[in-house]
Amino acid sequence: MHTSGKGSPQRYQLTLRQHPLTPGQHSHYLRSKRSPGISTALHAAYRIGGGLDVKAFVAALAETVRQHDALRIGILDESGRDPLQWVRDEPDVKTLVDCRQVKSSSEEQFSRYVAMVLGKDLSDPWDLAVGYPFRFRILRYSPTVHAFLASFSHVALDGRGVALVLRSLWRNYEHQAAGAPGWPEPTPDSFVLAAGRHGGSEAPGRAEAAEFWSKRLAGRAPVEVPREDFQERSEPGECVVANAVVRGAERTALRSLSRLSGCTEFQLAVSAIADAAFAVTSADRVDVWMPMDARTPSEEKTSGMFTVSLPISVERGKDPRQVVRQVRREVMAVAAYRNVDSATLTEIQERITPGGKTPGPKLVVSYFNRDLSPGEKTYESFTARPGSYSADYRYISSGMELKIIGGVNSLNLTLVLGPQFSAPAVVQRVMSAFSSRLGGISISY
Repeated sequence: MHTSGKGSPQRYQLTLRQHPLTPGQHSHYLRSKRSPGISTALHAAYRIGGGLDVKAFVAALAETVRQHDALRIGILDESGRDPLQWVRDEPDVKTLVDCRQVKSSSEEQFSRYVAMVLGKDLSDPWDLAVGYPFRFRILRYSPTVHAFLASFSHVALDGRGVALVLRSLWRNYEHQAAGAPGWPEPTPDSFVLAAGRHGGSEAPGRAEAAEFWSKRLAGRAPVEVPREDFQERSEPGECVVANAVVRGAERTALRSLSRLSGCTEFQLAVSAIADAAFAVTSADRVDVWMPMDARTPSEEKTSGMFTVSLPISVERGKDPRQVVRQVRREVMAVAAYRNVDSATLTEIQERITPGGKTPGPKLVVSYFNRDLSPGEKTYESFTARPGSYSADYRYISSGMELKIIGGVNSLNLTLVLGPQFSAPAVVQRVMSAFSSRLGGISISY
């Protein structure tokens, strides 16, 4: 394996990343209203109020990039060949971060500018053959107001990986700003070494997973989706976006319903989107694609792209409780056999038809625990608040997609319906079925 940005990288098979535009995987992307690009980026946007030591912050960024080799991954994905992956040299300061003073007449104007910059960062395409999988910006409004924007290619990092990187960054900054020698913790485990372990033919559980999926795929004919057709379906009209914030009494009731149903809140939400699909289609079965974290217990603190999108199969049932039981069994089974090799993963993507034998919608459900992220950070004279700037974007989708952000105090649900489900009567039926499955939660759209 080549570990430098120089020379020709050695080729090896990747099993911890998937091309983000492969049919049958996530199509839950964002399109900036100011740019035609499709975003496959993860991001964090902080407003930093108070005295920020910019020099110390840049040094902390450089150390974080050095520590996490996933931030220096280069990928060359040539058609018809196995991808090439290598680790680049550490970037110089100009490549590492864009620092600039922004001339604005008010902080409101500054915030609009920051949102515009973030939207552009999210929609600009990534070329990991020539660039790094991150974009860092420190924008200054005044000595006491800064914005820190971080965008990451979803090919190189998953949600947990981003959270791990941000945690390292803030620990490194506090250490550097305090003038302490060295750095506060040893370098995290290498993603490159983890990728090598997962890519090996003797990876734990690999044979069992291949056998499980071979039996599951038996009898399913390959699904041919022309590239041109997928490109066309990547350009739909406006989606319907519904949001629900479940907290307080509603959250207590949802937890009680989950316990009575013998499942988790996530499993209940998966059954809810399946019920919503059955309410507006004639499909006898739907396949729900879910991102599975392929990290082993020893890799929990390793950043990188470990997520593998795999489908669970849900059949229509007369008794709604049957759907919940199916989802519970399916989620547990697929999670147990998530360590798939590249050949098996390709076969899954080719053979599983969205909606089963009867045409139906493509369903995608993702979950992230916000408690994994570092959240608001306070250090001496400044406070950094995440989520302070929202990019100007709209969702695009070719099916039904549910994004779940969980936490101790609340559960945030975002349900996106593609244009084929945007008719008012269809939307009403979908929302009614979805809300009913979750105990009648309030959902706005």
